[in-house]
Amino acid sequence: MLYCPESYELINLIKLAMDYDLPYTALRDQIYTHPTMDADKGSFDRLSDVFSGYTITADATDVNALEDAGIDNVRTVVITTGNDNVNLFLAHVCDRIYHVPHVYVRFDDPDKGVLVKGYNIIPIYPFQLTHDKFLALRNQEDKK
Repeated sequence: MLYCPESYELINLIKLAMDYDLPYTALRDQIYTHPTMDADKGSFDRLSDVFSGYTITADATDVNALEDAGIDNVRTVVITTGNDNVNLFLAHVCDRIYHVPHVYVRFDDPDKGVLVKGYNIIPIYPFQLTHDKFLALRNQEDKK
């Protein structure tokens, strides 16, 4: 028996994999545990009610905390502290030391992007995302 919220979805997913003779790795490699780390425990109160990951109260610039959180085994890291310099540092630690395959880093300052050029680090600029979304919405309105 399987007792958990939304267990019928999990059962159907496993049945689908079995019906198509997929190896167990097909499911294993699609599991994201979504840990969230912050030194301030109160910051977790801002997470959405539908947040399904787990929280770790620790300083992300502490390499021991990263290792305790399992940085050695992750495939994707998204770095979004409120400090571009901390984000830059963590992105390079994840890429150069732990060889995380997919590193995404938020920068408020678009000039920081040159500091990750040539590395396996993809910068995200909130202003650019907002601008792109605005243009897409405007283009939709123009087509009406």
